[in-house]
Amino acid sequence: MKVTPEILDAIDRASDYYGNITLLAQHLGIAHSTILFWRSGKTTNISGKLWIEKIHQKLKPFMPGGIHYKEMESLNAAKYQLRDDRAAYGSEQVSKENPDVFITTFEKFADFDPLVESPVDFAKKYPFGSGKVKFACEIKDGYFALASDASVKSFCPDGTAFLIAWGEYPQDGGIVAAKLRDSGQILIAHFQKQESRIKLIPLSGKKTYEWPAKENSMNLLWIYPVHEIRIDLAANKWVGNGLLPFAE
Repeated sequence: MKVTPEILDAIDRASDYYGNITLLAQHLGIAHSTILFWRSGKTTNISGKLWIEKIHQKLKPFMPGGIHYKEMESLNAAKYQLRDDRAAYGSEQVSKENPDVFITTFEKFADFDPLVESPVDFAKKYPFGSGKVKFACEIKDGYFALASDASVKSFCPDGTAFLIAWGEYPQDGGIVAAKLRDSGQILIAHFQKQESRIKLIPLSGKKTYEWPAKENSMNLLWIYPVHEIRIDLAANKWVGNGLLPFAE
């Protein structure tokens, strides 16, 4: 299935409707990077199976003639109305700010036991820095964050924050945080599910892990999707391989 201008327009309308590309990707059940590749032209085709099973029905309302197509066109037209035609500034509603997310370090989280407590409760008990951090995408119950430390600094600076979606399932092509059963190592990796096999490709570029899907419990203690990676360059300076507050 070729990525046509009509499909790209529908993606833009759907992205506006759901809030951003990340939230649209979650609704479609695909990696947000897949959408970015379509929009940039890096990927010019959509597999027939993916189009039929995940994309077509969910994008259809945003295609010409669809119910949300007319709705979004109406909203776009409203953007260009004169200020006098709109309600007074004081009566406009301000969108609610995303709540803070509890954050702990990879090193601490290595001791987390999913059979005993939730990762959110664990992060509360072993906070990193101020104990909380903000992210751009929509925050749901069960989301928490991990702060990078020596265990992952081979591919990101200290202080990088990873938004983890506890209670959600990894999507093929997405980024995940996972703990290996044998070594106890926590990975940030690309997740691939190809037919009946699972593959984890660490962002660090180290060894790739692969096994039959039915052996997941034999190889993993837990695995959660990573929805956002945040490096606060406005409040921190990059020193060596880590981030430090400008005040230091």
